[in-house]
Amino acid sequence: YDIVTNLLKPAVKSIQVLGVTFETATSGGNITSDGGSEIIARGVCWSTSNSPSITDSKTTNGTGIGSFTSSLTGLLSNTTYYLRAYATNNAGTSYGEEIDFTTNEAPVVLPIITSEAISEISSTTANSGGNVTSDGGSEIIARGVCWSISNLPSIADSKTTDGTGTGDFTSSLIELLPNTAYNLRAYATNNTGTSYGEEIGFTTNEIPVVLPTITSETISEISSETATSGGNITSDGGSEIIARGVCWSILNDPSIHDSKTTDGIGTGNFTSSLTELLSNTTYYLRAYATNKAGTSYGEEISFTTRSNIYSGDVYLNNQQEVDDFGGMGYTTVTGDVVIEPSIPTTFSNLNGLSSLTSIGGSLFIAKTIGLQNLSDLKNLSEVGDDIRLSYNQGLTSIGLESLSSVGNNFFINFNEDLIDLEGLTKLKSNGGKPDLSIWSNGKLTDFCGIKPLLSDFTGVFSVMSNLYNPTQQDIVEGNCSQ
Repeated sequence: YDIVTNLLKPAVKSIQVLGVTFETATSGGNITSDGGSEIIARGVCWSTSNSPSITDSKTTNGTGIGSFTSSLTGLLSNTTYYLRAYATNNAGTSYGEEIDFTTNEAPVVLPIITSEAISEISSTTANSGGNVTSDGGSEIIARGVCWSISNLPSIADSKTTDGTGTGDFTSSLIELLPNTAYNLRAYATNNTGTSYGEEIGFTTNEIPVVLPTITSETISEISSETATSGGNITSDGGSEIIARGVCWSILNDPSIHDSKTTDGIGTGNFTSSLTELLSNTTYYLRAYATNKAGTSYGEEISFTTRSNIYSGDVYLNNQQEVDDFGGMGYTTVTGDVVIEPSIPTTFSNLNGLSSLTSIGGSLFIAKTIGLQNLSDLKNLSEVGDDIRLSYNQGLTSIGLESLSSVGNNFFINFNEDLIDLEGLTKLKSNGGKPDLSIWSNGKLTDFCGIKPLLSDFTGVFSVMSNLYNPTQQDIVEGNCSQ
């Protein structure tokens, strides 16, 4: 009661709370008397503490007396509140009886999440992320982004895992394929399940092409004219290797504009054979590899070819020694070449002597087994001293097709299987040399191979104890075989 104005406060009753949810409720009041002054405000007020007042949360539900209904919003779930209806006139505010109620537990729903824009795209990586704006009533236990080359990617596809909780997060995508279109969605998972942000498409960049990576292999098998090397390509630089090999020059830093090999394509090891080298010459070599970005080179290696002149005498006692000598690529021997084992020995070929063009001393071939002819010496054109062919089993003809000069004696004797002298048609007489001694070849009947030589021959011609023993004149006149 207001003594000054003789006014009374309103009379108001609280109405039972109904329709309680986890965040709302309905109540109200009934003003039965305005206390003699107009009701200027009415509603309900509430608090988690007793005796709530209009200084706490409240509704405002019009004016005047009578019943009114109030809607409470923004409540906390699973929380006990205290409520009173109120009414205000010029005398003041009065309250109805206090009513307590408890809100329901909040239902758990899927989270709410948005996808962040794609940034920092490379050929194999990109950045994105998301923003979890609602946890749906349950803790966010996983979040990140997922992606696929198909639409609507899910957590069953490739994904990141970027912590827990609500709010913004950043995701780093790795191991992407270059120049490939992807679709991405941010995701968030709570106890109810997983929800996704909007789908975003992006395309990775092409792989940047750089020069290949290559190393040069050690030089091996060096002769006077050839060598072996190669390289190892450990990276194609992001583009197919379209050419590879080694290049060389007598100057430093050889390139593909100098002499080179071409040894296939692709990465890995390869072997290169260098040919047509100059003897006794220092070369510089680099392996090379070419892709669409250009050509790169391995480290530079220098080597010196062997001299093609062997100074001194050569003694070859078996096939292996012949083969080993052949690997040197000699064209000239200044001394003797002696193939004469202590006991008769089998030889399959004389390929190791095929590069010889000149012997400064003598050529002795004796006690061999299995050489049908000497045609592997096809490039030998001159012998400075003697030639002696003796005791060679299986030798049926001579076969020195390029031989044109012998400086002293030419002995052909005790070759039990020799049938003819074919392969001596280029041999010429020079200053009365060579002297010819053809003895004790038990099957020899054909001397026609030396007819060109004897047409102007002035040396000593000695033939005896062969199956056929013609004179020089017989051979010149064409009676050279029997």
